[in-house]
Amino acid sequence: MKKYFPPLILGVSLFLIIFFVGQFYYEFLQEIREMRSPLWTWTQAEIKVNFLALLFGFLIEWNGLKAIFNRKIKVNWLMIPAVLLMILGFIPIAQWQLWFGVAWTGLKHGTIHALAVKESHIMVMILAGVLLVRSITPASATDESKTVSESKNLP
Repeated sequence: MKKYFPPLILGVSLFLIIFFVGQFYYEFLQEIREMRSPLWTWTQAEIKVNFLALLFGFLIEWNGLKAIFNRKIKVNWLMIPAVLLMILGFIPIAQWQLWFGVAWTGLKHGTIHALAVKESHIMVMILAGVLLVRSITPASATDESKTVSESKNLP
């Protein structure tokens, strides 16, 4: 029974995160549809969704989280791209549009436009969460094959 408890908790946690992302995104769309609230309300809902996507990325690397809770921490070079992606992901869409405008062409269309789309923010934040966990855990802590081979040696 103890063997199935962590995956069960992980599955329930991932389901709850997906549920709350849907709830916040629905609120976000309702506010836009009714156009009754200021831009700050939209930004708050967007930041909530981005934070939940970051948590989702953390939970994907649950073996690394176990190592972190067991105090097996070793910082490596992945911390730099993880923090940069996290910063890019937390910048609201409205801010990207304020900085670079709305109508884009050419190279700007393919690069900056990707950061002004809600779905790409979610993907960037999930990737940032995965990289952040991998950047502070040693490679041996997240190696699945090692834990499987070690469990075979147990009586």
